[in-house]
Amino acid sequence: MANMFKNELKTGLMVVFCIILLITLTLSVGKFSVFNKQYKLKVLFNWVSGLENDAPVRLNGVEVGKVEDVSLLYKGDETRVLVTAAMDVDAKVREDAKAIVTTLGLMGEKYLSLSAGSKGSPFLKPDSTIEGTNPTDMEELIDIGKRIASEVEATLGDIRKLTGHLDDMVVQNRADIDDIVDNLKALTQNFEEFSDDIKRNPWKLMVKGKEK
Repeated sequence: MANMFKNELKTGLMVVFCIILLITLTLSVGKFSVFNKQYKLKVLFNWVSGLENDAPVRLNGVEVGKVEDVSLLYKGDETRVLVTAAMDVDAKVREDAKAIVTTLGLMGEKYLSLSAGSKGSPFLKPDSTIEGTNPTDMEELIDIGKRIASEVEATLGDIRKLTGHLDDMVVQNRADIDDIVDNLKALTQNFEEFSDDIKRNPWKLMVKGKEK
């Protein structure tokens, strides 16, 4: 009877130990605040481009927390998005820090990116709220690209028309252009002959000077 009680006690202690170990590992892997002291930082956006709960928070590229909540905030007729981040207590952010929602790579996960702020600026206190920089909507980028392409096409069309007009002008004034070219050639040839004559007979220049 005593041996049976000892075996049951050992089994019970082993089960309790395993449960405690499992809970400890779960909390450690999940980075719960039980083992990591944290504080809250809030960021206001007009648009968060699909940012979700548990998304990483990076300070100067280093992961320092998680997005705890993304919720809509109504101020009169204005609709904003309030992002609450759970930050590691050692991750200090200054009052002039920049916050933006971005992605890891072109098709990567969304995350909240923070800059530390400028040197000398005071550090934010827990539960502080800062204004975020709204990410650019992909549809807006596509519209901008379409407008640029349209403007480029219109400019190319104008260049084609101008080139066509120049070609027409050249064709219509071909005879006059040929005359101008022939006159320039004759003038160049006369100048070369005159220069050559002066080089061979410089006394002619002196005689002409005396005649004047």
